[in-house]
Amino acid sequence: MISTITPLQEAIEQQLVATNQGLPWPELPIDELCIQVLSDMTVLFRRINTPKMASQVINQCYVAISGLLDQIWSTPSLFVHFKAMEKLYFRFELSFSLYLLAGNTPPLYLQQQLSGEVERRLPAICSKLAKKEVPKSYILELQYALKSLFNPCKQPSCNYAHLSYLPQLLNALEEIAHDDRDKAWTERFIFLMIRFNFNYPGFFNRWSEELTDALELLGTVRERQLHLFRIESQLNLSYHSSDLCYNLYQEPLLEQMRLYINVIIEKLEHSPDDITLEEDTALLTRLSGDELNFLFYYFYKAKIFDYPSKREAAKAFSTFIYSKTNRRISYKTLEKFDKAALEASVNKMRRLLTSIIKAIDDDFRT
Repeated sequence: MISTITPLQEAIEQQLVATNQGLPWPELPIDELCIQVLSDMTVLFRRINTPKMASQVINQCYVAISGLLDQIWSTPSLFVHFKAMEKLYFRFELSFSLYLLAGNTPPLYLQQQLSGEVERRLPAICSKLAKKEVPKSYILELQYALKSLFNPCKQPSCNYAHLSYLPQLLNALEEIAHDDRDKAWTERFIFLMIRFNFNYPGFFNRWSEELTDALELLGTVRERQLHLFRIESQLNLSYHSSDLCYNLYQEPLLEQMRLYINVIIEKLEHSPDDITLEEDTALLTRLSGDELNFLFYYFYKAKIFDYPSKREAAKAFSTFIYSKTNRRISYKTLEKFDKAALEASVNKMRRLLTSIIKAIDDDFRT
């Protein structure tokens, strides 16, 4: 089937060469070839024996047709043929959509149209969600996520599935935004994100932080457990469509949330009833606050701490590990990594870690 596109590719290339060299355009029927391509493809498609082979061939053709459409779209001298090429693209999509892969890169002009739709509709949606007291952090992550799809330097990039996913998501968000009833809009917003499998890492991180902060306000382990059980029950009643996904290569948002809840519940099951931490449980060190900050950063980076989020690890570290002045370090300070501020600690910490490695080598040298 891919061979049916070759005459069209050659015709476009010859017209480009003629234009660049200032020669008269060759009389090549590009518009007629666009019509002929699909007709020839349909005939050859009937000869394919297996679905696997059909999928492979169809997606090769999709990439080729999208590339030609991009070429015509970005070349003013060829734009006279854009309508014919666009018609070929949409007829091809209509005929073989069953075999098209969600991760294919769509034509640039469709990406630009989709980006324009997001820019046009999203600000009003976000403004209304803010009035419904949906947390600002959630709204910001929504904005970052949708805009980053069209940034070639970031992943995931806009793919074929997003052509239908994003308009559906915007429609659903608009329904919430324009609903004047008195509802628990933050919860409804979260469950809409679950239903649309909005598995953007930043959104999950903000959700887990909101949950951690809510648990901090509860006084006992039992209260925390009941709160988590309620959320777990809600999650068990939630669902997401397998056809909807922000990031094809990321675990579904619902599964991430369930795992996070289960991890916390399991930890609480092994916690004492009174979780107040006395001063004598703290570990006094000979390190300064900056040196402990340095140590925490690289220990966390090495995945030494068994906590579901960096914030929880920072809170535990802050609670148990004291500096040489017998002071705690703010967990918010530990969450950050101010490289300039920690520059003075580098040499001492390097010597300390080197001495530990040397001691290990001395004790276990074979």
